[in-house]
Amino acid sequence: MQNGPNSKKNVMEKIESGAATALYRVDSDGVLRARWSGLVLPGTAADLSARLLRAAADGGAHAVLGDLQQALLALPPVTADYDRWGSPERRSFPIGFVISAEQQPIYQHLPRAAAQARTVRRAVRSLADGEIWVHEHVKAYSANRLWWARRRA
Repeated sequence: MQNGPNSKKNVMEKIESGAATALYRVDSDGVLRARWSGLVLPGTAADLSARLLRAAADGGAHAVLGDLQQALLALPPVTADYDRWGSPERRSFPIGFVISAEQQPIYQHLPRAAAQARTVRRAVRSLADGEIWVHEHVKAYSANRLWWARRRA
C-alpha cells in the first residue's frame, strides 16, 4: 500500500492484537485502507475489525478496504454471524477484503453471509478490483444520502 495523492498523511497507524497487526490510514477520498499481517485468529480478527471500524468512523471514512494477502488467516469460513460486532452504523460501512488464492475458501460464502447480516462486504483477488468496488459503493452511498436529504427537505 503506497502513500498516494489521496493520503491525508504519510504515516500509517498501527493496531496490534495478539500476533496480528493492521497498519491503516484514512485517505482524503474517505476510504480507510488497512494492511493486515501476522497470525489472525477469530478473536484477533474481531478485535482488529472492530478497532478499524472505530478508526474509520473517527477519521470520517465512508468505507474500508483491507488487504489480507500477507496475513496468515486461521479462521473458519465466513457465515452470517461473522459480523455481529460494532454498532449498526459501523456495520453499514462498505468493506472490501483483498485476499489471496489460499484465503478464498474462507471468503467463498461472503456475499450470502453479508446479505443475511444486512452488511455490504466483498472479497476480491486484487487491490485494483478492491479500489474499484469500494469507490463504486462510496459513490452509491453518497447518492443515497443526497436523495434522502432532498426527500426530507
